[in-house]
Amino acid sequence: MTAVAVNGRFRHLEPGGYRRYADEVSTRIPGATVFQPSHRYARGLRGRTWEQSVLARRSHDHVLFSPANSGPIHHHRQVVVLHDIYTLQRPEWFDRNLCRFQRRFLPRLVANAQRVVVPSMDVANRVSLQLRTPAHKVVPVAPAVGTPFGLDTDPARRAALAERLGLADGQPLVTALVSASVRKNSSHTLAVLAEARRRTGAVVAVAGHDDRPRAVAGGARPSHPDVIDLGSLNDHDLAAFYALADVFVSLPLGEGYGMPIVEAAACGASIVASPVPAATESLEGHCTVVEVTDLYQAVTAVEWA
Repeated sequence: MTAVAVNGRFRHLEPGGYRRYADEVSTRIPGATVFQPSHRYARGLRGRTWEQSVLARRSHDHVLFSPANSGPIHHHRQVVVLHDIYTLQRPEWFDRNLCRFQRRFLPRLVANAQRVVVPSMDVANRVSLQLRTPAHKVVPVAPAVGTPFGLDTDPARRAALAERLGLADGQPLVTALVSASVRKNSSHTLAVLAEARRRTGAVVAVAGHDDRPRAVAGGARPSHPDVIDLGSLNDHDLAAFYALADVFVSLPLGEGYGMPIVEAAACGASIVASPVPAATESLEGHCTVVEVTDLYQAVTAVEWA
């Protein structure tokens, strides 16, 4: 049986989609050995150096699974996951030094990898064109919804969250996630929710991590006086947040996939989304797709959802 190793540097990433995806997938690879650096050697230049030296050496006799847009460039038995390549295509959304590094690094990583797993056909096409990668080498695999997201979310958590929101019986709830990243388009999303509240009388609420990831462009996480902000939620409370919602709004400027959309749909919320792959490839016909900056269209979609 082929020995499989996992690039465990992802365990030191900020909380978010990349880390949760990597955790979910890596724990389901039978018999896989996870190699991870100490915290001191996990981030920045030290983390990159650990990948190219220590990890490459320790995983030499293994098939290496690298689930978070990075890995040793000279490992020829590597399956690498690219969630997106926006650092190459939309550098204004990211740290300048990161983009400079990725322009040199990603083409070499992809060229030497045995397979490149991507979350959508959209990313597959971008990788094939931008990085001149043979189509047979790029494998689209849409992420699956994991626990605790689903229709059987904890009733006690839903009740506690409803009380925290002051949600009356029968009162509609419109929700979204917000971020400091400019790519997430959070200021516009908050404006949509505030206008939906004005028109419909719905309770409107958002959640999201307070810290801005170091690699992305943006300032402080935005807020709006008419929108309840629950801050950071753990996965179980996030599932309850989705399950309580009548409508979940997701309007990023770009996503390689967009897991919150399908997670919220799995929890029973109606979806209003910008045209990202989760909406157009996975939930086509089961959500309302709107122009990413059209406030009127988005608010109207919320009213009709």
